[in-house]
Amino acid sequence: MFSSIVVKNKKNLIFLHGWGGSWQSWFPILEKLKKDFNLFAPDLPGFGKNLISKPYNLDDYVDYVVEYIQKNKIEKPILIGHSFGGGIICKIVIDQKIAISKIILVDAAAIRHPHSLLQKINIVIIGSIKKILSLPLINKILPSVQKTYYYFTRQQNSDYATLKDDPIMQQTFKNIIQHDLTKELPKIKTPTLIIWGELDLSTLLIDGQKIHQLIPNSEFISYPKTTHFSYLEEQERFIKDIKKFIEK
Repeated sequence: MFSSIVVKNKKNLIFLHGWGGSWQSWFPILEKLKKDFNLFAPDLPGFGKNLISKPYNLDDYVDYVVEYIQKNKIEKPILIGHSFGGGIICKIVIDQKIAISKIILVDAAAIRHPHSLLQKINIVIIGSIKKILSLPLINKILPSVQKTYYYFTRQQNSDYATLKDDPIMQQTFKNIIQHDLTKELPKIKTPTLIIWGELDLSTLLIDGQKIHQLIPNSEFISYPKTTHFSYLEEQERFIKDIKKFIEK
């Protein structure tokens, strides 16, 4: 868990990490922002050093973040969430359990696809990438393709598969992926910035574009040649973009 020394005249930013991460997932960004804002970055339950004794669902995570804000007396926070953290933020704002100033969604997992559909998409994508990788001089022509392929295959073998020795988190994972927020996203009226990696194959670019269409007061930015961790791959641009949005 990370928190800076609170200064009254600075805006409060709360960072929520993605599935399998911890507050340290945001470390390079926190280091670059610590002089300008009050920063908070908790380990979500079940991750980092925040252990849990029973399975959680999305509402449990929402309650945890709301209680964290109240306990730390964080006024008018701006919530910034990556992947799973972004999904939690969407549900917090939809439920209107606490006043939030603005939200920033980064490759957010707010839309869930039927498993069969994802399998079909994955087969097509992987097949296409394998064909491209077989072309001569591919490293010189499309250097980002190999990076994306190796990230994607690695990503597909993570998450649920790595939880085989942790039944509590395995059930938590099953609970989380059942929550598709598509129909509820139009309820979000909070000013929203959406940032996405164009090569993201974990939360697809089309999902980010759809989230943008569904949230009335939202802005959308995509980063070329970046994957699911767009905020780490384009740190300077990410910081510039969120500062511009925060200061509006």
